[in-house]
Amino acid sequence: MKKLIVFLFFISVQGVIAQDMPNTFKFADVAEVYGADSVKVWYSKSGVIYNSQCADYYRVGKLDPQNIGLVGEFKDYDLQGHLLYKASYLNGMLNGIAAFYYPNGKTMETGKYENDARVGIWRYYYENGIEEKVLNFEAEVPTILSYNDEKGKALLVNGEGQYRGSFKQWGSTTPFAISGHVTKGKMDGEWKFMNTLTSKILSIEVFNDGKFSNGFAPPGSPRYVYNDQSKIQLSGFYGQEQLRWDEGISTCPGSPYTVPTVGPKSLKEGFYIPLIKDIEAYSTEKKQWVMVGITFDGLKKVKDVIVYSSIDDVKMEQHINNYIRQIKTWKAGSQNGNAQPLFFTLNIDNTLEEKVIIPAEYRWRSN
Repeated sequence: MKKLIVFLFFISVQGVIAQDMPNTFKFADVAEVYGADSVKVWYSKSGVIYNSQCADYYRVGKLDPQNIGLVGEFKDYDLQGHLLYKASYLNGMLNGIAAFYYPNGKTMETGKYENDARVGIWRYYYENGIEEKVLNFEAEVPTILSYNDEKGKALLVNGEGQYRGSFKQWGSTTPFAISGHVTKGKMDGEWKFMNTLTSKILSIEVFNDGKFSNGFAPPGSPRYVYNDQSKIQLSGFYGQEQLRWDEGISTCPGSPYTVPTVGPKSLKEGFYIPLIKDIEAYSTEKKQWVMVGITFDGLKKVKDVIVYSSIDDVKMEQHINNYIRQIKTWKAGSQNGNAQPLFFTLNIDNTLEEKVIIPAEYRWRSN
């Protein structure tokens, strides 16, 4: 029996351009599939697919016919067209040599991935081209091999010396500053955890041979609660490494939005679960994934349906199109009273358990 994972996006755009050539479609300001197997998608610094009007980056690459996402080399750009990141996917994971860039074209970081993890030597540079630091990712916590200030003065050599850096916590776009002593490449003694804007010390953590011992907040600082885990990271969150196809933001900040429904039921109960059952009963054994876009004429009538199959399965595309159009109880999501397009992705895989994954935004708005 065929199993599906549903990835849902509520995308706030001005409209969807109808399919004008085989395997080509565009969701205005959000995503574009072109040349049969290439995609351009906009996303935020936190790794969430976004409307380009409030996005930070866009990614260009080849669609993977088997797994939701990309395959082979891809490139990320800022909205001015500067190359910011270049890496490769294999089997749905980051693999191979990668590099981050400054808008001026100079290298920011370079190293290697294996199955989504940084491995081996990673080199980091200041915008002026001087090497900042070298980290070795051979263990869960990387070792620090060297560190220089912006003028090139060596402050840490061969794993010995003083270190100062920054990192972002998961999903955050605001970095924290850290500083402390390094012995044999490992954090040692007291380390400061600081606000990058004010340099105010938020907490102090104690390490012994790279292992976290304890943490505490100094007088006058916010009260950070510690158990047995450090808050300091040597390599933190990168939105480029964590682009999530299962979450999308429908509107730019400050715009009110109502979620779509089918009759009296939620989109999950009234549409996604019945659609899954319908496709499971459909006679196809081809592993693939499909992108689907729906626009509405007013709040209750479907206007256009666009379906893209990763393996060009025309029969599957038409089957999903027909299923969507036969539903007569749609109520579109709306922003400021205007119907908004719906964009979702289906992964059809005989080996997967049936489940529906709803983005955080939809869960929040449904509670």
